[in-house]
Amino acid sequence: MRITISIEDITRRVYAISAVRAVNAGEGKRPAVLTRDNALLLRRLIRDCFAAVVGFMAAGVTDFSPLDPDDGGDLLWLDTADSRVESGVAGESLAAAVLGRVLYAAFADCSPSLAGQYFGMSEDALRHLARGRVACGRLRRHY
Repeated sequence: MRITISIEDITRRVYAISAVRAVNAGEGKRPAVLTRDNALLLRRLIRDCFAAVVGFMAAGVTDFSPLDPDDGGDLLWLDTADSRVESGVAGESLAAAVLGRVLYAAFADCSPSLAGQYFGMSEDALRHLARGRVACGRLRRHY
């Protein structure tokens, strides 16, 4: 099964989290906000974090997308022989794993405790993917 994530989607999530951190910080403590000016840096970081995730999942990965930062492509993918996961839900878990690693790298120097939380988020998503326990249950509409 192929699991695909979008670099642009993860980049937008990073921008949003960075902006929320700045808005919620006190007046004198506002951290710098990651913006489109940081796009090339984030693309490289996302690819590097994706490579780390592929390495973590190596036993279950049969193939993955090229990691050339200059190819201009937006999609990263990995193939797995595990059919117990649903690709859409697994894609969100893969995106969360990569996002957590990106945010860990981005905030490790300025906020180690927050960075640790992001790394934990990544590890949780990876454990679910590695166990093949990512499946969409029955969804009920709540009124």
